[in-house]
Amino acid sequence: MPRQTKTLPLTELRSRLSPVVHDIERLGAVAVTVRGEVRAWLVSPGRFERSRAETARPTSMRGTLSICGDLEEGSARAADAWRASAGMRP
Repeated sequence: MPRQTKTLPLTELRSRLSPVVHDIERLGAVAVTVRGEVRAWLVSPGRFERSRAETARPTSMRGTLSICGDLEEGSARAADAWRASAGMRP
């Protein structure tokens, strides 16, 4: 079941911080709005750590490409296909 979130105007957050902290623990996140526009998210420690772990994963593409066949011939065929799809002569 996805965790719920709550939206809260900044003025209300200022006046009731303690209950909001409990909402964050319960819901996982609370959106803070200024003039009706979300300007910030307050998130629970667990949700924050999960987010950090997800963004910290390496994004290297090393080892993900294999060339099979002749590179020049493949490039020429790809260029011809692109020209044909654009209505150009090969």
